[in-house]
Amino acid sequence: MILQQTDQVRPNETAQWTLSNEMEKRYEQFAEKKDEELLRKLSPLDVFKFYVKASEAGDYEVSYALFIKDPDYDIPSYQSYINDISNDKVTIERSRKMWTELKQTHELVEEIDEKSAVIWMTDGIGNPKEEKAFQLIQNREGIWKVAWMPLQYVN
Repeated sequence: MILQQTDQVRPNETAQWTLSNEMEKRYEQFAEKKDEELLRKLSPLDVFKFYVKASEAGDYEVSYALFIKDPDYDIPSYQSYINDISNDKVTIERSRKMWTELKQTHELVEEIDEKSAVIWMTDGIGNPKEEKAFQLIQNREGIWKVAWMPLQYVN
């Protein structure tokens, strides 16, 4: 097992949550084209940040494009996903609020295994009730993609 841990950022320091100028351009290209090749060589943390940006913006086409689509993983159809999410305004608002709060209070730690990765979100003081895990999977082409139902609350 190969573990890679990024530098931790103290709460209220959002540098880890922010896309660099280069990554902002790549995100915009991906949002426009939904071309998986634009994700090649990105780290799990980069793909996570793309997902957070899309979620905050309510751009569920981009969110869906970031999910792993592979015969080994179950995921709803695009139409089913879009219909479900667009009819659930409460969940959309809750999601935006959650990401805003996490950015202000949680550190990020990237943990990478051979074909899977977890972005740990911790409150920086070791409170396990506040810890969250976001899962990513490397697809057959070696590109990091978001696992279906990626956010897990750790208690």
